[in-house]
Formats: sequence, C-alpha cells, structure tokens
Amino acid sequence: PFLDFVSGAGQLAPLANVDDKVGEIVAWSLRRPYPWLLLPAIVIASWQGNPSQRLLLLWFLAEAGLLLLPSDLDLERGGFSHYVLPALASASVLSSVGIVGLWQGLAARGRARVALAFLMLLSIVLVAPHWLGDAVEAITRTDYPQATLAQEKAVGDAAALLAAPHRPIQVLGNAIFYHHARRAPATRFFHWPDYLARSDVAPAAVAAVTASLTATDTAAVVVSRLHLQERLPAQLRASLWAKWTPVALFPYPYQRDVLLFIPRIETSRNEVGEAMFDERIVLLEIEPLWLDAENLLVRLHWLAQAALETDYTVFVHLLDDDGTLLAQDDAIPVVGFRPTTTWQAGEAVLDYHWIRMPESAPPDDLYLSVGLYESSTGQRLLLDEGAGELDSYRHLLPAANRY
Repeated sequence: PFLDFVSGAGQLAPLANVDDKVGEIVAWSLRRPYPWLLLPAIVIASWQGNPSQRLLLLWFLAEAGLLLLPSDLDLERGGFSHYVLPALASASVLSSVGIVGLWQGLAARGRARVALAFLMLLSIVLVAPHWLGDAVEAITRTDYPQATLAQEKAVGDAAALLAAPHRPIQVLGNAIFYHHARRAPATRFFHWPDYLARSDVAPAAVAAVTASLTATDTAAVVVSRLHLQERLPAQLRASLWAKWTPVALFPYPYQRDVLLFIPRIETSRNEVGEAMFDERIVLLEIEPLWLDAENLLVRLHWLAQAALETDYTVFVHLLDDDGTLLAQDDAIPVVGFRPTTTWQAGEAVLDYHWIRMPESAPPDDLYLSVGLYESSTGQRLLLDEGAGELDSYRHLLPAANRY
C-alpha cells in the first residue's frame, strides 16, 4: 500500500486541481484498510486525545492541506513525491492512535466501543484482499524498473560536458539529472505529470517551458522518453524538435530511457562530400568534437540522394593504427529517431555518435571508421566504385587534435 500510494504522487501534487486530487484519494481509500484506521484516529485525537495526539493531528492536517492547495499556488522547486511522503508519514503515525482505539474497543465492555471496533474490523476485512495483493506484489516483484545511481550520474555528467558551468540546462524528467550536471539552483527542471493537461496552470506551464527551450542561454536539454512520447503537449514537442537535436541516449528504465539534446546547427552542404555509399548515401562531413580526454562526440552529416527502402544502422568505430577496434557506437541514425527509410531524396541529416575513450587507447594517431550496414543481415554498404571494395570511410584523428 505504501508503494502504491507513492506511485500516485504525480496525481496528488500541488499543481493539480482539488477535485482531481480528492477523487484520487477516495479511489485509493476504498481499496485499502489504512484510511479506516485514520478516521477514528482523527476523532479520538480531536475529542479525547492528549496533547501529543493533537499535535500529530495538527501535523497530519498541515500535510494534507499542502496536498490540496489551490492550483494557482507556486511552490517552486521540489519533486512531487516529496509532498506525498510527509503526508503519508504523518497519517501513518496518527493511524497508530486508531489502532490503539481498535484494541481498546475490543477489550472494553461498552457496547458502543465494541460496535465501533467491529465496524472498523469489518471494513478492514472487506478491503483485505486488495491490501494483501499489494503487499505480496511489493515483496515478490523483483523486476521493477529502477535506475541505478550510476545510470543517473551518467546522464548528468554528459549534460555537464556539453554545457559550461554557468549555462543552464533544461530537464524534463527526473530532477536528479540537474543535480549530477552540477547546476544550481534547479530553475529549469520540470516534471510533466499526466494530470497537468487537466490543470488550470497548463497554459502557463506550456508557455514557461517553451520560453526555456527557445532561450539563447540554454545549453542542453535532457528529456525522458516517457515525457517525449506520452506527456509533453504537441506544442512543446514541436519547439523541441525545431531547435534541438538528440546526441545521446542513456538507459533509464524508470522513465523509458533518457535523451540528451543540444542546439540544432546549420551546416553548409558540400555536394562532393567525404564519401558515397552505394551511390545513394553521401557522407558530406565528419566532425569529431572532443568533450574531454575520455569522451568524443562525432557529428556526421549525411545526404540521401534517393529515397531509401532499407533500414541501415550507422557504425562509428574507433581504431588504432593497426586497425584494432577500441570503442564503437552502432545506432539507428539520430539516436534512433530517423531510420534511413524516413530519409527523403535530397534531405541532409545530422547524426551524432558518442564515443567513450578506453583507458587502453594509445596516445598515437587514431582512426574513425564510419559506415552503414543492413540492420537485419549485418551486410555493410560499399563505397562507390572509385574506392574499390571498401565498406567504411576512415578519418584520421591526429594526436595533436586530442583534448
């Protein structure tokens, strides 16, 4: 029951309207015995309680009031579960008064107290199957999609590499990313819960986040796939894709992976390009961007000369002078968002790949090997006839150009 209540934190946050929040609380209460202990505890603490019990009641009422605040109150920073947990804690402690009252009622001889205890016990029995079901699931379930600290830190560290310390980043998801990116205060964190579309503050929220996405000082945007696919309004998604492009994807099961965006750039189209694959796909430009000594961001500029009917995977391999593979990034173009079957004839596509340098990387010259292969068979595309039977384009990374 505890986990189930906390999982509804997004629906009980201070920005939702009161009707929605009351409805969620009632729906939850009808399935669990916990509130049936709370109600008599409120009565006992109000009329028969000692000062300590009344203090518990005041604490609970204050926390409940925070959950039911009007929708136009600005509480600024804070995760939504942060508001639910104190209310749940205060209600849990206060419910102990109800448990004591139940015990005393069963032990007393007064008919009224016995009847009250019987009704409470009957209420608990009626909802016990739901309660036990929740408890069994909480105990036995081992596949809950929980991210690790290392996964969360990797997202923040990557955002920090792309943005100078004095420049803000926009986080649409978990505020922990902002923390790991070493940005304070977290003025550009925004978790977009389901209920927000029904809230009175929805238009103001859309306007505020849109302004942040179009602000010239914003250096990077972190968005969870959950927000991108289900929660963000169409206007926000359009603003994001109009100015930003994804450069990396990080595993984060809690919110279906996390995407890191940087500002979209305009590049000159060199029709000659670096290489042509199978007379249909031209690699116009390859630009290695050293972020630090261990992280290399490779920007590829592709041009489709004709519409493609096959999905190809792009590979970027880091090789030493002997051709030994040191690191790689194989991915559907544009972090999976632009399969080659969506490319239109004459369309230029910017595609980023993140390479993490291994500790064993030699200090001498390194090479990037870039190419494409058919996703279903692994068959690589060959360069045009002038390049012989080569199946990848090699780009030299001189030691002098390393970070």
